[in-house]
Amino acid sequence: MPSDARLVPAPGFTPDLGVLVSMLEATRKTTLDAVRGLAPAQLEWSSRYRGWTLDQHLALLAQVREDSLQRLAQCDDAWLDQEFTLIEGTRVNFRWAWFHVFEDELSHRGQVLLIRNHLLPAFPSPVG
Repeated sequence: MPSDARLVPAPGFTPDLGVLVSMLEATRKTTLDAVRGLAPAQLEWSSRYRGWTLDQHLALLAQVREDSLQRLAQCDDAWLDQEFTLIEGTRVNFRWAWFHVFEDELSHRGQVLLIRNHLLPAFPSPVG
């Protein structure tokens, strides 16, 4: 059956925020696909989370995402264009900040896939 991967505004959000939320969900799906089936020893990238199961990691990701969606639901598209200054003086807006969130998660997904596909050959990636 053909799938539908179009990015359309998620319900309950203004149009631009709705597309951003759809992009967040698509990104998270690929991250979850990348970590599916990994054992705790394969996830120990930080002493803070050492010994956590995959389910514990995923629960934390889900909670942070839920908190983010609740906060985003209170914003509108104009909020995305609000500017602020980073500590070192660079002017940015919230569109840039959320791009950085995507960039960070996708970079981590790439790291997981690299490790999974090249250092853990017994655990081939479920994603291409």
